[in-house]
Parts: sequence; structure tokens; C-alpha cells
Amino acid sequence: FVFSHGDVQVAVGQRAKDPGQDPFAEDHTGDLVWPTALAFCRYLCDHEPLLQQKRVLDIGAGTGLVGLVASKLGAHVTLTDVPRVIPLLARNAAVDVAASGDLGGAEAPSSPSADLTDVKP
Repeated sequence: FVFSHGDVQVAVGQRAKDPGQDPFAEDHTGDLVWPTALAFCRYLCDHEPLLQQKRVLDIGAGTGLVGLVASKLGAHVTLTDVPRVIPLLARNAAVDVAASGDLGGAEAPSSPSADLTDVKP
């Protein structure tokens, strides 16, 4: 999935559901980009000064789209989620680094933080 608004462009992968799987058998919340994330990313792009040199903690980052956009806009971002989602999140952060040459102000989640990733809804 590619988000593009103004000068900001971020690509993130999503985890496809198995079409034969019961959609309620597993929580897929962090596996895809939600419409509200797109709206929030557009808002952030339109209000870039809000993020300049700010620290952002993206709890439940999922694909990482919002945090990576915030990073591109000048925020220092920490991305985190539950352990099941961390591999997708880390891969998306790494791909963003490879595509842009740097992570801006984002910290890729190489391993989950115990105090944050153990939080359950």
C-alpha cells in the first residue's frame, strides 16, 4: 500500500488474510491500513508544524503507516505493537529506510518492549 499526500510518500506492506480462513478465527487488526489511518495521515501532512521535533509514541502501530508519516514530517517516532504484529511493522520500517535512505526520526521495532507489547485490549 502506498500513501501519498503532498511531498510525503510512504509505502507499507499489509498481511493478506487467507481467503479460506474464518475471518473471526484470528485478530487481523494490525495487519492492514485502516481508512482512519489514511485520514489521520492526511491531517498530519496538512498540519506538519505540529510534528516538528516532537516525540511520538505510536502504540498499536500496526503497519506503521501513521508513525512513518509522522517521522517524515519531522517527529521522532517510536513504533510498537503486540508481538504478533512486530515482524510486519519492523519489515515496513526497514523497507521505508531502504527506500528513503534513512528512517528520519523513527525507531524500527527490532524487538517488542515488554511493558507495551503485553497490553491487551
